Amino acid sequence: MKKWLLSVFVFVFAAGLSAQSLEIAYNGQVIDSIVEVTVTDVENFQTFYFDIANVTDRSIEVLVKKETISALDGASSMFCFNENCFDSDMPAEVINIGAFETFSYENNGTNAFHTTYYAAGKFGKSVVKYTFTNKMVDIDTVSVVVIYNSESAGVASADPAETFAAYPNPTTGKFSVSIPGNSDNSAQTLQIFNETGALLESIVANSSETSVDVDITNYPSGIYFINFQDKNRKRFIKIQKIKP
Repeated sequence: MKKWLLSVFVFVFAAGLSAQSLEIAYNGQVIDSIVEVTVTDVENFQTFYFDIANVTDRSIEVLVKKETISALDGASSMFCFNENCFDSDMPAEVINIGAFETFSYENNGTNAFHTTYYAAGKFGKSVVKYTFTNKMVDIDTVSVVVIYNSESAGVASADPAETFAAYPNPTTGKFSVSIPGNSDNSAQTLQIFNETGALLESIVANSSETSVDVDITNYPSGIYFINFQDKNRKRFIKIQKIKP
């Protein structure tokens, strides 16, 4: 009898460990394995938000790993979760998700998991795999393969009011960022990230400003990411700081 109970306990415990604790959704639909997203602008970074749901009654520390399966020549991508962004394929611990909690743009704003993709002016497909793992149980994982499809993207003529660029780039420390400006009086925010995804500073510009001066003189040489967002838009650009 005791052996039978022990066997049942072991079976239930093992089943509990192997149960999938996380779900990924895109545009309100749970993703089983693959999702294709449409890249409409091949000249700028485009952002895609995903919902990450913890379907268990316990908090989970989530590890995320990005794996580039194939990419258009020059194309690049990064992912952001909470306040950190990563462009490498190395796994990174980024967030704790509470019991029965869904980490989403609706609930968490721009801290929600999202990817940014740059097609480098190319038309075609890039394929990237994202794997989410329960830190406590390494076999408790869920993965999604994202196909970034820019095959049908059109390149519209540049509208000066929509310009988002940094110059000079590369820079020795001081540079200006041209921003689109808007007509609805909403604030415009610039965030400066280093190469590891750490947020260095935030700059809030008023709705009428079309240029912001930035100074990263006190930061080391390397790659930095500039994130622009207002009520309706979000874009990334990359800037390189070099030695004087």
